[in-house]
Amino acid sequence: MHIKLLHILIPFVVIPFAVLLPQGERTAAPHPPQIDILPKTMLLHVDSTGFLTATAKVLNRGGEPLVISKITPSCGCATAKVAKNPTIPLDITPLHISINTSTVTDSVMAVEFTIESNSTGSPTVYRVQIHNPNALKKP
Repeated sequence: MHIKLLHILIPFVVIPFAVLLPQGERTAAPHPPQIDILPKTMLLHVDSTGFLTATAKVLNRGGEPLVISKITPSCGCATAKVAKNPTIPLDITPLHISINTSTVTDSVMAVEFTIESNSTGSPTVYRVQIHNPNALKKP
């Protein structure tokens, strides 16, 4: 008897009540851009040219385009730029890094790039470590 009563109540009470509950938007809210740079840190070695170039990968893990507005290096010896801007969701763009190493006298030096964007958690700091084997040879 109770089972028959449930079969009768479900279509007339439960289903109409569920329809009246707030449904929200029919489409999922987009996820904001989220920057991820690979490799997480970079290690470069000074050579005889006095100039280093390298490329990292910028991945947009979010659901909206990633717009990089500014990249500021920690020293005047370095520059960085992205190959394309904006970066669409789940796409990768190269981050081209150039460092003048002619004045590097320490055996280890770090250059940080502060990347300002519309990503969650902006700014993002990307670190490049420079190893100078010649500094160890000096008396």
